[in-house]
Amino acid sequence: MKLLKLIALGAAVSYGYNYLTKKDQFGKTKLDGIKEKSPEWMDKGKKMVNEVINNVSQKTNQSGYANKNY
Repeated sequence: MKLLKLIALGAAVSYGYNYLTKKDQFGKTKLDGIKEKSPEWMDKGKKMVNEVINNVSQKTNQSGYANKNY
């Protein structure tokens, strides 16, 4: 059974690699597109994390709860 799972996993990885590295009509791969967009995705992610942290800290401050080391 483990051998069958290993074969299926290998086939899936191989298909994924071929899909990401196959060139389109302009000579670019999907992996190239991911590499180009990753910096802006990182910036968006950092902004979202900062917004969530600010919202959580504001809600804790508004609730009046103070950690008194109980």
